[in-house]
Amino acid sequence: MKKMTKTLSVWLLTAFLLTTMLTGFALQVSATDAETTVMVGDTTLTDGDYLANGADAATQTKPTSGGYAYYNDGELTLHNFTLTGAYGIFAEYALTVVLEGESFITTHWENGIEGDEDLTIKGDGSLSITTKAFDGIEVDNGDLTVESGTLNITVLPEDDGGVGDGIDMTDGDIIINGGKITIAATDHGIESDNSIEDDEHFFAVIINGGTLDITAEDEGIDAEDRLEINGGKITIHDADIGLDCGGTIEINDGIIHITSRDDAMEASNRLEINGGSITLDADQCGLDSYGSLEITGGTLFIEAENGAIWAYENLTIAPKLIRFFGRIIEVNGWYTVADSNGIPANSVDSTKYTNDLNTSLWLSVLVRKYSIPLRMTLIADEGGSIEGDELAKYGRPATYTFTPDEGYTLVDVKINGKSVGAVSEYTFGKLRTAKTIEAIFAPVAAEETANG
Repeated sequence: MKKMTKTLSVWLLTAFLLTTMLTGFALQVSATDAETTVMVGDTTLTDGDYLANGADAATQTKPTSGGYAYYNDGELTLHNFTLTGAYGIFAEYALTVVLEGESFITTHWENGIEGDEDLTIKGDGSLSITTKAFDGIEVDNGDLTVESGTLNITVLPEDDGGVGDGIDMTDGDIIINGGKITIAATDHGIESDNSIEDDEHFFAVIINGGTLDITAEDEGIDAEDRLEINGGKITIHDADIGLDCGGTIEINDGIIHITSRDDAMEASNRLEINGGSITLDADQCGLDSYGSLEITGGTLFIEAENGAIWAYENLTIAPKLIRFFGRIIEVNGWYTVADSNGIPANSVDSTKYTNDLNTSLWLSVLVRKYSIPLRMTLIADEGGSIEGDELAKYGRPATYTFTPDEGYTLVDVKINGKSVGAVSEYTFGKLRTAKTIEAIFAPVAAEETANG
């Protein structure tokens, strides 16, 4: 009897513990399920929810007609869906957006799509996003992956001049494997930031395929740590800088066409081109690296007002730089085009020339390994002084201060004859040309001096 009672007690204890574990598991699953939600406009969708076009609330019943958004298990399907209002789509957890048909998101108060973890976009449909001074797509602390589908992103300026990026990423990778992306942005086309900045966290923009067409007021693609292009077709129109990276730019393949108001490509540490077909039309430099620059393959055609290729450290160019350039050799410190025998072109001009082998244009300007100083003209009227380098470094920042003498005041500062106001200090971000800097001073009125 005691044995039987003991056995029963053990069984009851086991049943109690098992029930407790299962209850805890159920509670844990319920808590997890509660997290798998997504905000579409001002409506929260949970697993199995549909939101029809124009509806104020979600339903578990699929609409019989018209467009809708459907959410289930971390996946949001946009089926001919239209969302217009203050808010776009927000996901606190990992989200996959599947595109079906033609969908539209128009916001005037927030980003088009915003995610706090990984965001994946795929499908055979299209999505057009229009925002006003907010990012088209923004992701924090996760990766953005575009597998397929068509994305059309338009960022309009705010009335007070506010701007936004087409795609903005913080602390994560941007990976584009396919699809078609068109961006018109008032700031960057695609921007990747790193807020961690240590020796372990490095984030990248990686383009493996697809088609990108970008128009941007600032950089076309701006990556803080790494920009890698392995394929696809990339067109950047009239950007400030086409491809800009605070670390390394590596191009292995793809078709790239860039027009820019400054440099076409600029890397802070390293610029490496191993393949691809690249056409650059820049108002400043074609390829600009503040570290090393290496070209081992690919087809390049560069037209640049201030130098086709600039490298502030090592410059390495393959023996045969595919058909547009022929070979490039060093002549008295300058890198210039040569024929297949290594003989420089007969007609060499400091601005442009054509080679003697055929009628194609070689380079719009010569290529130089190191930067040359820019002579700044400093003009200070009686009553004050200007402090700053008269020989400034090309492509580097330069700051000038304006100090009035005792009994005088600063009236105006002019850069190349254009007033910038009575500023005590003026900084050039990246000097590309020599400047004339003039400071105008005037005596302080006698009554102002008396009042001290």
